[in-house]
Amino acid sequence: MRNLQPGKSLSAALLLATSATIPTSQTLAESFLIDEVIVTAQKRAESVNDISMAISAFQGDDLEKLGLTDTRDMAGLVPGLTLAKSRSGTPIYTLRGVGFNSENLSSTSPVGVYIDEVSYPYPYMSQGLTFDVERVEVLKGPQGTLYGRNTTGGLINYIANKPTEHFDASIKAEYGKYDSYGIEAVINGALTDTLNARLAIKTHQSEEGWQKSASRGDELGEKDRTGLRLALDWEVHENVNALFTLGWWEDKSDTQAPQVIALALDVPGFEHPDLANQVLTNPDNEDADWDTPGTIPWGGSTFTEAPEGFVMDAEMFSVATRVDWQINDELNVTSITSYADLKRNDFADRDGSQYETVAFLDSGTIESFSQELRITAETDQFRYIAGVFYSQDDLLDESRAWAGQNSILSFLRAGASMADPVEGPWSFRNWANFADIETQSHAVFGQAEWDLNDHLRLTAGLRYTKDTADFEGCSTDTDGDGNIMAAWNLVFQPLLAEPIEPGECVTFKTDFSGPVDGPINNTLNENNLSGRLALDWQISENTMVYASFSRGFKSGNFPQLSGNRANQYDPVTQEELKAYEVGVKSALADNVQLNVSAYYYDYKDKQVFADVLDPVFVTLERLVNVPESEVKGIELDLTWGITDNLVTKLSAAYMDTEIEEFNGFDKAGNAIDFSGSEFEYSPDFQINGLVSYHQPLSANLSAQLTVNATYTSEQQGDLLGTDNFSIDAYTLLGANLSLMPDSEDWELSVWSRNLTGKYYWTSVQTQRDTVYRYAGMPRTWGLSFKYRFH
Repeated sequence: MRNLQPGKSLSAALLLATSATIPTSQTLAESFLIDEVIVTAQKRAESVNDISMAISAFQGDDLEKLGLTDTRDMAGLVPGLTLAKSRSGTPIYTLRGVGFNSENLSSTSPVGVYIDEVSYPYPYMSQGLTFDVERVEVLKGPQGTLYGRNTTGGLINYIANKPTEHFDASIKAEYGKYDSYGIEAVINGALTDTLNARLAIKTHQSEEGWQKSASRGDELGEKDRTGLRLALDWEVHENVNALFTLGWWEDKSDTQAPQVIALALDVPGFEHPDLANQVLTNPDNEDADWDTPGTIPWGGSTFTEAPEGFVMDAEMFSVATRVDWQINDELNVTSITSYADLKRNDFADRDGSQYETVAFLDSGTIESFSQELRITAETDQFRYIAGVFYSQDDLLDESRAWAGQNSILSFLRAGASMADPVEGPWSFRNWANFADIETQSHAVFGQAEWDLNDHLRLTAGLRYTKDTADFEGCSTDTDGDGNIMAAWNLVFQPLLAEPIEPGECVTFKTDFSGPVDGPINNTLNENNLSGRLALDWQISENTMVYASFSRGFKSGNFPQLSGNRANQYDPVTQEELKAYEVGVKSALADNVQLNVSAYYYDYKDKQVFADVLDPVFVTLERLVNVPESEVKGIELDLTWGITDNLVTKLSAAYMDTEIEEFNGFDKAGNAIDFSGSEFEYSPDFQINGLVSYHQPLSANLSAQLTVNATYTSEQQGDLLGTDNFSIDAYTLLGANLSLMPDSEDWELSVWSRNLTGKYYWTSVQTQRDTVYRYAGMPRTWGLSFKYRFH
């Protein structure tokens, strides 16, 4: 660590002001200046103010006080980070404009999520990770040199609390709006002289749905989430330590229903006659609608009935082992082995109406294994890290759809009815898609730092990666029921040498000469060389400036989608981002910390889901590369200890995204030149503010009030910039009032989120007949009590 004056580190720029317990013998400002935040962004412990990279870091107590329940909530804390909800519920993370608008379970994100340096590369896996956390680090920009899953946007790394030999335990109970309640319990201590253990359990339930049906008295939005983490820390030998972590979570909550805000009809005249009345003209957060499975009368002999409730059934088990061998004072070897097994089976409405325009059952499994072995060395003026990495993922991504009252399918059924008046009117109500994908990644990496003199430091790193992905998939009927075949065999009879049998693929060859012969098989082989070069200059005891260049890649992907033609399943190739960044980290005074960074991204082959022409459905989706794009931005982080007991923090980001070259189609099949368009889910401005005030009430009792605000400017849910897909600017307020004694034995808190009840939405989607939003939650409030045992 470099020689910095105590108390002048980036701890002043963190949310230490929201710490849950601050003794009266130590003022808020003193605590906020003295406690130095140590991060492991470069896989070794060092002050966040010593790293030539834009990093946002938050203490675990801060996350708890501000009400974060999983990674999806981080967007409210980090300027430049946004979250959008996809149609299937898979989160879409975008950092500094770099995101991937995929709903697929099997799609990796350009914003990686890690816990204790173990990657959870698929966004759906990122739920349920944030309880009992020591801190979280958000690294901005390409992360290809030191982290095993190459990302172009950045990453979010959670550091969990570790076992210690000293006994301590805590239990926290919470109750709030919508009849919600939860328990979080932790127990920690020594099992033997060389073995320490820590067990954390958290559950969150609600008995009342927060969404209200616009057509009837139904509710949706009940919560049922539980997770646990067991960690064992074993001193194997004087110089060898092993950390074993077992994690598990499940989510059986309701899925969220969307809000219809416009019609997007494919075949006017074939839509449900009352569909126009489903548009919400003046919605609030709670307003939505969804169909009632099992209530639609349907004839014929081939269809499969839809599930009965819009609920999730998701579960993930994970295990990781880290072994550290301290060979001598300068040399250390680390091995990190991890395995995760995820299963999902989520049923969700995808049109926002009370009719069965379309609903999807999204299911699948992920088995993810990784192994990293690295060596680190450190001398007074030179430090390096070098290693190898391997991963293998086996994924099954499936979806089943029900669309009995969809306009374009009603049109196809009308054609089928002319050939077969018995089965034709009841065909093509439901179908299925699947993608079976196996990926492997091999990498070798290294990074070195040289202290050129007392003020200058040079950092250089490289990683070579070779990725392979094998794919099998297509569209077919649902579990062999033959429902889609009844339409396909009648409407497309001239193109069929013989009828398609139940269970066979209905996806046609690319030239539309007939159906594919069995599932589509394909392989994608890629390699890349990512790297980073940075120079930082300690111009004074309290100020460091830096300049860096980095190049990162995100591997290619195969899609899972409703495929009418084989080329929809062609893979998208890897994207490349070259990032140029300059910044300053400075303690302007004992009680003021200012960090500023500016960046420029040269973005090639950005991966997007886009519309392509189709001879039957006019357009359908597939993965494509956007040849040329750019991102420019500046970020500021200011923290000021106004008095000993009053601290304020302001973070702001400005960003300008632009597609420079890309030709495609809109949903009506019109050719579009997207040059000049902005990226999806990338607002120009984001501002976060926080004020925290600590007030002693008596000799041994104190109160702390924390108020936070987040402003997000207007953004777009599509590349066209159409009005229906606009996401209005919004400001959200939150507050937390806590009461605690000096002994820190207990804490009583009352809190509210979205304090003003602001109506806002973070995502706009379409699924054939309707355009719809996913709204944020309305005002919520709660009361919590936490007790600590020593």
